[in-house]
Amino acid sequence: MEDSNKYEPSQGETYLREIRDAVVGIHDILQQSKKPKAGNEECCKDGMRQHRKMQDVLVTKNVILYQLKIANSTLAKWRYRKCLKYRNQGSRMIVYSYMDLMDALADNKLTARGFNPFYGYKRMLEWYHQNVGNPCQQ
Repeated sequence: MEDSNKYEPSQGETYLREIRDAVVGIHDILQQSKKPKAGNEECCKDGMRQHRKMQDVLVTKNVILYQLKIANSTLAKWRYRKCLKYRNQGSRMIVYSYMDLMDALADNKLTARGFNPFYGYKRMLEWYHQNVGNPCQQ
């Protein structure tokens, strides 16, 4: 067999990330054509980098568990493996930066059995729109 079909992992990951971003961008464009929105729609065409136009907020553990549909142990593993940055507030409360969480989802750093980072990213975006504000307003 030829070795021409083999590639280095870093090139493959970059290629897959570009494909995923393109697919998400196409999906967003198709969704926008179904629902016309008033105002600036530039911010919604960035694929899995839409969160970069938003303000950073602190997200609690319960929000992440509910929105990503993961177990507490999965979140603890991500913290332990340093896949996800966090901060301690007080003696028992752990909070997460929204930007760090979304970056980790977009870069496919958060993995678990049965977990799809694309759907997690989408659910967190919807949570942000409903609870924090509109990303198009700046």
